[in-house]
Amino acid sequence: MKQIAMLCASIILLVSSTIFGQVPKKISYQGLLTNTALKPLADGDYNVEFRIYNDQNSSQILWNEKQRLSIQNGVFNVILGEVNPLTLKFDQNYWLGVKVENESEMTPRIPMVSVPYSFYSGLSEGLAEDATGAVLSINGLEGDIELEGDNGVTVSKSGNRLLISNSIKAIDKIISSKAQLTINMNGTEVDVNIAPKSITDEEISDVNWETITGKPVSFEPGGIAGGDLEGSYPNPTLSSKGATNGQVLKWDGSKWIASDDMIGNFEFSVNPPLVGNGTKLNPLSIGKSSIVSDGYLTSEDWTSFDSKLDKVFTETIILGDGTVTNPLTLSKASNLKSGYLDSEDWKRFDSKLDKLVTSGVILGDGTSSNPLRVNKSTSTTDGYLSFTDWNIFNSKLSTVSSNAPINGNGTTSNPLTISKASSTTDGYLSASDWVRFNTPSLTNVNPPLIGDGSSSNPITLGKADGTTNGFLSSNDWNTFNNKLGVVVSNLPIKGNGTNSSPLTIGLSSSTTDGYLTSTDWNNFDNKLTTVEVNAPISGTGTISDPLSLAGANSTNDGFLSSTDWVIFNNKLDLVVANTPLTGQGTTNSPLEISKASATTDGYLSASDWVKFNTVATTIVSAPLTGDGTSGNPIAIASASSTKDGYLTATDWSTFNNKLNLVSVNGPLIGDGSSSNPITLGKADGTTNGFLSSNDWNTFNNKLGVAVSNLPIKGNGTNSSPLTIGLSSSTT
Repeated sequence: MKQIAMLCASIILLVSSTIFGQVPKKISYQGLLTNTALKPLADGDYNVEFRIYNDQNSSQILWNEKQRLSIQNGVFNVILGEVNPLTLKFDQNYWLGVKVENESEMTPRIPMVSVPYSFYSGLSEGLAEDATGAVLSINGLEGDIELEGDNGVTVSKSGNRLLISNSIKAIDKIISSKAQLTINMNGTEVDVNIAPKSITDEEISDVNWETITGKPVSFEPGGIAGGDLEGSYPNPTLSSKGATNGQVLKWDGSKWIASDDMIGNFEFSVNPPLVGNGTKLNPLSIGKSSIVSDGYLTSEDWTSFDSKLDKVFTETIILGDGTVTNPLTLSKASNLKSGYLDSEDWKRFDSKLDKLVTSGVILGDGTSSNPLRVNKSTSTTDGYLSFTDWNIFNSKLSTVSSNAPINGNGTTSNPLTISKASSTTDGYLSASDWVRFNTPSLTNVNPPLIGDGSSSNPITLGKADGTTNGFLSSNDWNTFNNKLGVVVSNLPIKGNGTNSSPLTIGLSSSTTDGYLTSTDWNNFDNKLTTVEVNAPISGTGTISDPLSLAGANSTNDGFLSSTDWVIFNNKLDLVVANTPLTGQGTTNSPLEISKASATTDGYLSASDWVKFNTVATTIVSAPLTGDGTSGNPIAIASASSTKDGYLTATDWSTFNNKLNLVSVNGPLIGDGSSSNPITLGKADGTTNGFLSSNDWNTFNNKLGVAVSNLPIKGNGTNSSPLTIGLSSSTT
């Protein structure tokens, strides 16, 4: 059950026949439930919840009650307050909310009419505060108050009693003034009938779809389409009527039939790069030219190609104009000619030395102003070893001899050392170990051990009992040893009573023995002994008398069989048509199709057929040629220097590859135009550029590497600087 709607509802709010003091209140409520298609809810029993709010949009429920109602033809009757008594004063506006089964509460909420507000009475304020034998207040009101009934409720005095009576009776019959609608009420039962032929055509014609509230958005039929349509709803298509490829639907005066197209065999031919046949569905077109496609030249591409350079202007050592026949060139530099420096010359020149690179004790760069030199070594200066120092150093000890626990030989790489003493190593005694060894200590213990291990306080362990940790006595051991190891249990009890496997019993279910929850107990206790049913349902719901429902037919109420459902479901409410068809296929709205025009899809008229069937030629203007016939198709030639036409992909690539301006990186400057030719300056110590023949000779005459003799090593390059090693008795 989905999307239940309240099509209409009436609330009849009644007070019990006689009310004294604080009266219980009940409200008679009648309504009609439909689905979103405005069809009454199926007959049956439904769970319905009623809620009262003090605001149409409030979330605070002031009162609620759930009842199971029997609904027939969508109509239900209920007395609110029978399950949960109404305690509201009805001294303000209230709204009623209705919720069916698991659906959301219906919207909008229903405002409650004024009848229940007669529940509320004013009370006297004229009594003294110390008055006795009298009513001092009514519902919190004191002083001079006036009691007044409303809408059929009267207030009268009878002795010491204040009598509030309701003269409203239940509605027995509501008769339409035009004898169109009759409502007969019998208690909570309502019989609603519409008199035959009581509604006129004029009254029906006055019904306006726009004024109907709660109407569905659309009526979509289902099932298989028929007639002039085929396929399935909601999206059927126009029936092919047995048409084959190339045939069209024609009207033969009484129906649509498939027939050959009478336009003829007229063909409209074009040559690439033109495509199409000149019809509305396939107009003549020519694509944009690109590097891979022939086509027309766009204004953007034309501007781009038109702004490209025809040739590049250069000066000095750069030759050529940048065209295919005269490309830009630059000669290789040599001892006789300025030009670019090739990679081989660059490697050769780059490996030559401007000056020697030295390191360590070797000073200078080998030039005349800074010759190579080595200082004499001293206690503060690295350098060469003089023979005097050599004799002094030669007389010194080579190593020192030592015995354990002293290690080493007294050299820089192996100095004399002595390790710290430990339980496994001889060595020196650290200050911390000395303090620890020199201080007597006691033994620390944790409970249940006590004492410090001294003669006056020996370490002891007491006997364990229920409150004391300690040793286990032999008697206790026997006691514990005689206890059970594990508990043996039978299903549905599981486990052995240990910490790792405690005794458990599972929840009982339809397939499992176990304990019964209070919820299940209530469920079982509340089950029906027998079921009360109304026709067309029969039986009591017991095994011997199960509930049953016969199949419905033209004379018996019952369930709808799948066969009948298919029959009913396949009936059409109306026909849904796609353009150019209009209408719903009914008497009042037959299917129609308009005549086709330049702006309207539709059928082809005889006059249009004659017009379309007449062979005509197409007139074109240059650079287009031809008349669109098969013997003379419309064509456009490719453009050239002497002819207008389309731009081929090859020409597009040629034009697109032309230069706008030449972009250069240093040391080149200029953009290749006549006013700013590409130039390359001469290279020097601060400027990148071309290598002149004079500089080429200068670089070519530089040293490759330095040649040295021992004790000097290296060739004076960055990767192999000149070095001299430390002198020794052998070096």
